Amino acid sequence: MRTGKSTPGPWQIVEGFRSGAPRGIKSITRNVNVVNFNGISRACSDEGEANALLIVAAPTMLEALIEFYIWLGAKNITNYPIDKIESIIKSATGQTIDEIMSDAATGREG
Repeated sequence: MRTGKSTPGPWQIVEGFRSGAPRGIKSITRNVNVVNFNGISRACSDEGEANALLIVAAPTMLEALIEFYIWLGAKNITNYPIDKIESIIKSATGQTIDEIMSDAATGREG
């Protein structure tokens, strides 16, 4: 399921030529760069590497969160903070969960 208008995942870190530090992030699906770290000194730090790993995982985490949301609804689980999940999904995609589901049902994903 596509989730919003972002470049589809999965994504991967592109390592630097000599240092092995993250040089950027690319979409495996489209083989295009998503983020370039050229000239960003933090990219070579432990913090930069941790940030790159988190960014790479974002599409998969978002898709899992949407699937979890759907599963909660199918199980009629109501004692879970659904509004928090909806807020995170909207923050990440710019769309409500209803808009995402509508787009998926009509084939207008992404």
